[in-house]
Amino acid sequence: MITKSLDAKELTVKSDARTAQLKVTAKVDSEIGTRAVLVRGEASENGQTVVQFSQPIALSVAQIPFVLSAEPAKLSLNLPSAGATNFDEVALKVKVDRRGFTGEIPLTIEGVPAGVTVTGTNIAANAADAALTFVASDTAKPVTNATLTVQGAAMFNDRLYRHKTGAVKLIVSAPASIEVAATNAVSVPK
Repeated sequence: MITKSLDAKELTVKSDARTAQLKVTAKVDSEIGTRAVLVRGEASENGQTVVQFSQPIALSVAQIPFVLSAEPAKLSLNLPSAGATNFDEVALKVKVDRRGFTGEIPLTIEGVPAGVTVTGTNIAANAADAALTFVASDTAKPVTNATLTVQGAAMFNDRLYRHKTGAVKLIVSAPASIEVAATNAVSVPK
């Protein structure tokens, strides 16, 4: 069945239109190759349903040259205490499943809260992964539900390919409070 490999949304053609454009998108795990597909049209006239099919259309699905994934799926940072010089950091590992593509993959990160910086923005040529380091600076604010995605974009066979990781949750917590133990006990000499 074609819906295992492709997404196609149902389309309604207006009665005064002569043509329509059907958008078909290949799924990440779709079957690779060329196949003949038919477009099915259905209409009602005078209470009768009329069904008609197009001529066979050659549809080719090529392999995506790379697929990205990220782990862990949840990151947590602590904001620094006032006057602190050490900042909390956490690493996100972005893996690439290379499918014939060996070049560098520049990465962009969407959804990073203000005050959180990220270092490491590329997966090197022939590398299997990259580590992105997130640091909460003293200008960051607490966040309980930030959602990040990492996107890679690269040219392969004269075509630009883009792929995103799944969503990564980021929590930025308020600085840990410092507890100072105080006592007013007096030591008595024996």
